[in-house]
Amino acid sequence: MLPPDRNRPKHVSYQWRATRQIAFSLDEYFFGDNLLKVIVRHGGNVGMATRLWCVREFYVAGKETLAPWSPPGCLVETAPYRHSRNPMYAAVTLALLGWAFAFGSWSLLACALVIAAAFHLRVVPGEELWLSRSHGCRREQYKKRVPRWLW
Repeated sequence: MLPPDRNRPKHVSYQWRATRQIAFSLDEYFFGDNLLKVIVRHGGNVGMATRLWCVREFYVAGKETLAPWSPPGCLVETAPYRHSRNPMYAAVTLALLGWAFAFGSWSLLACALVIAAAFHLRVVPGEELWLSRSHGCRREQYKKRVPRWLW
């Protein structure tokens, strides 16, 4: 804090007060109860960045797009697919959960949980069956080596 100085021009004093107010506001934002929101919101951003990474891997390594009518001819096992057999679904779920907690939205949390359950119970089994039929032994080795989700 600047020492009181009667000779200091008024505009400097006003600037100092404004700067101090901004600093206290930022301190309260980052170190108050909102720090958790900031951290969790980045979970949503990480989820969406991972999703885009997966799309890129499909295009580069799988030599195809995500279009269901044009599935990749080869099994994609690179980048995020080394850590999870379903990184796109995990990324979407992480993004929705991160945003639900960041914005304190119960409806978005419910939506995230319903979508995660739908991925796990409906989408993934169908895809895994199709992948086992189309890629055979290589798919079974990949399945033993890499977890379905991140655990």
